[in-house]
Amino acid sequence: MAFAIIFAFSNFIKITKLGHSGKKDLNENSGDKSPAEETERYKILFQKAPLVQLLVNPCNNTILDANRAAATLYGREDAASLIGQDLLGLHPAQAGLMKESLKEALRYGESHFSFTFQSTANGPVDLALFAGKIDLGKNELLFVNIQDISDTKKAERILTQKNTELQKTNAELDHFVYSTSHELRAPLVSVLGLISLLETESNESEQISYIRLMKESIHKLDLIIHDIIDYSRNARFEVNVSPIDFDFLLEKTINNLQYLPHIQKIDLRLKVNHEGIFCSDKRRVEVILSNLISNSLKFFNPKATQPFVEILVQVNPQQAVIRVEDNGLGIPEAHLPRIFEMFFRGYEQSTGSGIGLYIVKEIVDKLKGSLQIESAEGKGSVFTVKIPNQPQPNPNDAC
Repeated sequence: MAFAIIFAFSNFIKITKLGHSGKKDLNENSGDKSPAEETERYKILFQKAPLVQLLVNPCNNTILDANRAAATLYGREDAASLIGQDLLGLHPAQAGLMKESLKEALRYGESHFSFTFQSTANGPVDLALFAGKIDLGKNELLFVNIQDISDTKKAERILTQKNTELQKTNAELDHFVYSTSHELRAPLVSVLGLISLLETESNESEQISYIRLMKESIHKLDLIIHDIIDYSRNARFEVNVSPIDFDFLLEKTINNLQYLPHIQKIDLRLKVNHEGIFCSDKRRVEVILSNLISNSLKFFNPKATQPFVEILVQVNPQQAVIRVEDNGLGIPEAHLPRIFEMFFRGYEQSTGSGIGLYIVKEIVDKLKGSLQIESAEGKGSVFTVKIPNQPQPNPNDAC
């Protein structure tokens, strides 16, 4: 007789005996069903249970009975083929932990643990095992219940990831608010001071000088605000994929940077090689180009025989490679690990907001690309950005 039947029948006899000892007789609730009928009912419940259920001999960990869900988990045609199998042998990767868990259940009455199992039908699944001790006459057996908790584990991983991202965002926000308040106040205080001087200055040439300095402070403030907007957009908005014309984008970027001093002294070299259509977020790519190119232009080396900034874009079906090289001041080796930090400035004479390269790194991460830097102080720098070509969301569209 199958052990599931024995187990069910044993429970039935125990409950019936309790009824004869003064408690409500089970037969009153079951319509006076016979022990054989009750045994059959328990057997059906055992087999049709959605969770894996096993009856295990703790002496050698062999399976004495199994239900249909167990057959599905282990890739068997029927549950009967599992009878006589070593439970530990079905879980070789977790055999040690499972053996200890079964011993614990035998010693203390129950135990449980979770693990990952390579299912024949569904690949890797997260499982939770619960083992409980039961008595059948003079024999002690283990009733093992195994549940698929893959969805729960997935939800936990997503929640953990979201919490990590939230902690990172909160830390960055605290740092951002603190640093930005100082960055915004500096040019404002400068303008207010210059206004005070202007109000008492009668010399026209000095007045013109003060106005020029005020314009520079206001322009710096404008740059900081633009960078803050770029930072906010990248953090809040999803990637918007569209075709990108790098020739047009580079021309637009260079035109927008004509205000930079000394730009006429720098040899700008542009080269774009297209192999098919490239699709990504146009606005974000434009911000990458603007920050990298302006960074190279600002830190040009006035002592160089021929200062240059070379922008090379290579597009293929897999990705776009953007390479910005210059022979400018370069970056001291000690500063290289920190150049992508928010508000980090490598030079005292820097007039930027200090978050340009930080924004570039954040955008590249958002686009699932990569960013590399090679630099030597006094010799120049090379920034290399690789951005994957986005797949076509709609076959009828260009991207």
